Amino acid sequence: MRRWIAPFGIMLAFALAAQLAPAPRSPSKEAAYRLPTDWLEKAADGYRTMAAAVRWMFVLDRFGGEPQGAHDYAWLARELDLITRWNPRAEHAYFMGAVVLPWGTGSTRLSVPLLERAMRAMPEDWRWPFYRGFNAYWFDRDRAEAARLLEISASKPGAPPFVARLAARMHASLGDLDAALAFLERLYRAAGDEDLRRELMRQILAVRTEKVLRRLDRAIARIPPERRSRALLKRLGLLPPEPLPDGGIVVFTPEGVPVSSKMKKRFRLFVPPRRRRD
Repeated sequence: MRRWIAPFGIMLAFALAAQLAPAPRSPSKEAAYRLPTDWLEKAADGYRTMAAAVRWMFVLDRFGGEPQGAHDYAWLARELDLITRWNPRAEHAYFMGAVVLPWGTGSTRLSVPLLERAMRAMPEDWRWPFYRGFNAYWFDRDRAEAARLLEISASKPGAPPFVARLAARMHASLGDLDAALAFLERLYRAAGDEDLRRELMRQILAVRTEKVLRRLDRAIARIPPERRSRALLKRLGLLPPEPLPDGGIVVFTPEGVPVSSKMKKRFRLFVPPRRRRD
């Protein structure tokens, strides 16, 4: 029986190639790259991983050969859906969907189903909820959903510390410092790695400091920025207890914003220049 496996695999590869090959004088892209999904599903049954690999090569060949601005992202999404149904652990296809689809269309509509499948197929992998969370923030402008997904990502084995930092900043950008603090403290208690614990504690102290500074923001809101100083805070009895949670003292930026002398900046989410009007 085994002697038939290799020949059949070769036949399947050629069949896939024939179905994907450009048709001469085709009137449209869709005709040029036919998508006989039902036939391919039956032909690939039992050889799905190999079929997915062959399909992937043709996707790269077509998509990589198109000029910028001529890409058919709906076609690409269908192909990636097929590849990941045949091989639910096709990381390369998920990655392409996570990056190329939203950046090409300016929307997460086509990428979300793929990343949801990746999260189901590889539930311990931090990357898929991270990509979903980042895209939710960048393209959907949904910081609450982004924070939720980044929390999931940060709790996975092997997630780098920057994911927890980003999740905490996402909560902070929503004004929910208590949620950011609870999230970081929960990770800190669960973390076994000492380096990770040190980084998480640094973030915890940064959030606690930000809570103090936000209370100070409210207290000095009526004071013109150019008049703000430590001396004035002392005279008015507004200077918070020091040292601050991160070990610093209150100082002011040239714009009159109170910061910790330790961090010299506030605990905020980065907003790309082209999105500052949002």
